This record gives sequence, C-alpha cells and structure tokens, in this order.
Amino acid sequence: MQYAAGNGPCLDAARSRQPVWSTDLTEDQRWPQFRALVVADGRVKSVLSFHLLDEPAPTALNMYSATRGAFDDSIAAGTLFAIHATTLMSHADSERRAQSLGDALTTSRQIGAAVGILMSAHKLTEEQAFQLLRTASNHLNRKLHDVAREVTELGEVPRTTPSDRTR
Repeated sequence: MQYAAGNGPCLDAARSRQPVWSTDLTEDQRWPQFRALVVADGRVKSVLSFHLLDEPAPTALNMYSATRGAFDDSIAAGTLFAIHATTLMSHADSERRAQSLGDALTTSRQIGAAVGILMSAHKLTEEQAFQLLRTASNHLNRKLHDVAREVTELGEVPRTTPSDRTR
C-alpha cells in the first residue's frame, strides 16, 4: 500500500534512517494517500518501521498490528531486532558480492585461456581470437563464458550446440 500511495512509515524510515511509527493509522495525518488505503482495508491500525540498509536500495523493517497502540513499548526491542537484521542482511550481501566477484574472475580466466588456445592453434592476434569467441557465442546463442569453457575443454571453437552433437 505504501508503494502504491508513494508515502508511508516504511518509506520514511528507509529514507530518514530513523524509526517511524504510528500508534493509530486511522488518525495519523502524515501520509494521506497511505492512510486512505489503510482505512479502506481496515486490517492495520499501528505500524513501526526501522531503517535497515541503503544499498542496494533503501530498506526498512516493518511491523504491523491490527491493534491501536500496539508498539508503544516496543521501540527499544524493535531497534535491537533491526540492528541484528541489518547485520545479517549486510553479511548476506557481502557473501553475494564475493560470490559474484569469484564468478567474474573464473569467467575472465576461462575467456583468457580460450583466447590463448585460439591464438596458438590458429595463429591469431588476441583481438582476432576474442572476436572468434564472440562470433561463436552469438552464432550459437550461448553465453561467451560457456563457449570459452568448451574451447578450453576441446581445444576448438564449437560449431554446433551440445544437443546437436548428441543426435
């Protein structure tokens, strides 16, 4: 509802880096479009939102309740939970980035090895060998790193798709 309305406590918390709460959304005037949607829906009466991360996008943790004033005494506990959630999300993002960098390094090495093999086998320049890989990748409609892996395994540019060779 907040994204549809373009305003609300989650969006404010994500942008401001401060906890944002409303003890009674039916009376709160800060987010008129969001409030209209909440009142029409009728299920949520209070909300507590905490900023978590800025990257890759502003992120917030949201707690909702069907009871008015549900989070009046929960800000300290919610803050502690949000700190833990931020730490876990940061760690997961670091792991994802490390995996992406490792994959990119492996792909780069594989492409480099394939280029070297083609340069040696066909007496090509580095640019010509790389262009041969790109052309094969486009022609076969396969990713460049997949074609490069096959070159390093077979010593030549694949001429057909793997399924064609098994027929």
